[in-house]
Amino acid sequence: MLRGAGIPARQHFVDISARILDGLLDPRTPYVDHSFVEVDLDGRTYSVDAYIVDRGLFDAARTRLVSEGRSLGYGVHRDGTCEWDGATDAFSQYLRTGSDPAPSTRDYGVYADVEDFYRRGSRWNRLNIALRLGIPLYIPGPNARAQALRS
Repeated sequence: MLRGAGIPARQHFVDISARILDGLLDPRTPYVDHSFVEVDLDGRTYSVDAYIVDRGLFDAARTRLVSEGRSLGYGVHRDGTCEWDGATDAFSQYLRTGSDPAPSTRDYGVYADVEDFYRRGSRWNRLNIALRLGIPLYIPGPNARAQALRS
């Protein structure tokens, strides 16, 4: 959407702890692929993943994490944000502040878009055909847990 509006942008891919999904789903892997957008505005590059989680889920997840004494889960990092002001970096999941836990173990670099990453990027975290076919059966559970958290 940014590029469509004439704003230079690209996807930066890393892996992050699968613990970010605790309480919603268990991907059965220690890390999950994650991307954030690098946006060029007014001669600066900003990194953003604050668009991933909506305000209702973000606020409820952060409240739950604080009450549980955890930093990650329900799709968010406790110290993140779900808003971007266009003047600073903004992360809801991939915090690079040295906070617990380490934000990533692998940096895959910059790609034009998601399709470019999956076509050229690392294959270590790819789902096999059986899992890809089973995803439609699996997704209603995490979606229901996210909705219950929002309300």
